[in-house]
Amino acid sequence: SPSKSKAKKDAADVESLSPLQKLLVLLEHIDSKLDSTALMWTKIDAYFQMLDSKSEALDQFVDFSRNPQLMERFKARMSDYRYLWNQVRGSASAHTSSEPLLIGN
Repeated sequence: SPSKSKAKKDAADVESLSPLQKLLVLLEHIDSKLDSTALMWTKIDAYFQMLDSKSEALDQFVDFSRNPQLMERFKARMSDYRYLWNQVRGSASAHTSSEPLLIGN
């Protein structure tokens, strides 16, 4: 695949660098990973804030679940929850499946 051949080329390019240049590449890669992690946690925090605000309204629906109209609204809210949790899972999966560090020892 193109991404694997690019990774091999990048690894070969890194191997030809001096130790100081390798360190710079590694630090830049770590900085990129930290930025990515910060962005992921920012997104997850926003999702949790939305979930928290929705949970307050959701508590009211549980008591009135025998009413068909309220039950439909409850189901719609549950669908919203499903969507938000899928967004959290997607953010975490995207972050954890990113490319590994190029420099080993």
